[in-house]
Amino acid sequence: MPYVLLILFLLSATCTVRATELDSLAMALEAIPKDSLITEEGAERTTLSVPYKFDKNKTLHIDLQKQTVKIFNEHQQLVAEGACRHVNGNTKKILLTGHWRYYHTNGQVKKEGRYIIVPYTWVDSTTVTDPATGKQITKVQKTIRKKSLRDGIWRYYNKDGILEQEKHYY
Repeated sequence: MPYVLLILFLLSATCTVRATELDSLAMALEAIPKDSLITEEGAERTTLSVPYKFDKNKTLHIDLQKQTVKIFNEHQQLVAEGACRHVNGNTKKILLTGHWRYYHTNGQVKKEGRYIIVPYTWVDSTTVTDPATGKQITKVQKTIRKKSLRDGIWRYYNKDGILEQEKHYY
């Protein structure tokens, strides 16, 4: 039932997007050039390695068949790993879903938890001048988009691997 209420709220309200680590990863996945997903022969790639848009010292390794993402730093250390999926077949937008695990530089787990994909309403407005009357008209267009959100219990660990905090989301 809480999911239904959350989804109804998100569908009925305009979301204000705040940049977070999750948002930056999701935006980086969304910003992958569509032509990089196609081989020179015209076939779709099954794996892809691209620079992480918000930190050029990190690389995203995406396996489209297994629907997984791994992030490595400049020393080829694993920074994060988890599941992903295409939102729909019409776009190349990839969102985080399922279990994710983030790591400290010493290899110990930093945090772990689950993401879910939820829809929300996005409102675009454009102001145009009617050439016949000279009046300004605001056109509003609502679209349903999808976003990854943390869900359930997330566990946060210190550099020694000791559990420090548990947070409950949604």
